[in-house]
Amino acid sequence: QVKLHNMKYNIDWINYHLSTISVSSVSAQQQPSDGSSCQGIGSVFACASPPIIFAATHADQIIGREAEVVRSQEAALNRMLCDKQFTRHVYRRPSHCQSTLFQSELFYCIDNTKTYPPTTRYFYGLESEEDERDPELADLRQLVVSKLEKHCTTYLTPVTWLLLEDKVYEIRGMSVNKIIPFEEIVTVGLEKCAMKSRSEVSDALSYLHDFSVVVYFEMCPNLKNVVFIDAPWVYTTLSRLTPVTQ
Repeated sequence: QVKLHNMKYNIDWINYHLSTISVSSVSAQQQPSDGSSCQGIGSVFACASPPIIFAATHADQIIGREAEVVRSQEAALNRMLCDKQFTRHVYRRPSHCQSTLFQSELFYCIDNTKTYPPTTRYFYGLESEEDERDPELADLRQLVVSKLEKHCTTYLTPVTWLLLEDKVYEIRGMSVNKIIPFEEIVTVGLEKCAMKSRSEVSDALSYLHDFSVVVYFEMCPNLKNVVFIDAPWVYTTLSRLTPVTQ
């Protein structure tokens, strides 16, 4: 029963969160000025970045039920994922890898009664790996691992960037302000971290942004002149704008 008049159903919350991912991502039209690609890992998954892999759990609850029930569930999920703003981010499964339960290319169907990866089967007292392993979960794990292996690269992080990270933590501990001017960070970078230019400071902040140390919007005209030095505080503050009580 819905106890609050503004309660959202599960599918509404899924739509909300997926839409948030889409509107917060870098638009495909906003290519860097140097001509390089901003697709990131999305290009590895052949979809917009960031990629969304949709996994529907509790497939065991509809396995063996009437065909029309299964088809209705599939149709509901397809309607939710198709023709939406975030659809371009959703990974589409190759035809030879589609689920045996659903014929959709948009999502995986996870059987919750099956086991986790084989390395944990003895922990759960399972005697047969092949009988208890969920092929959908196995395909999903293989997809993620294979794609990440192609995307991941090894690179060296400049020491000056790590020095700036230490200074950010130092400033965060000494100051009550969570937002400081970009120019102040530039001064710290040039004078205390041996950085050579403003652009290097900006690159370092983008690096720290990617690792959720700071929140820095270099491409946003209204926010590029400030740096949020406490990323968890930002996330907590924003989460209060859309509270979920149940």
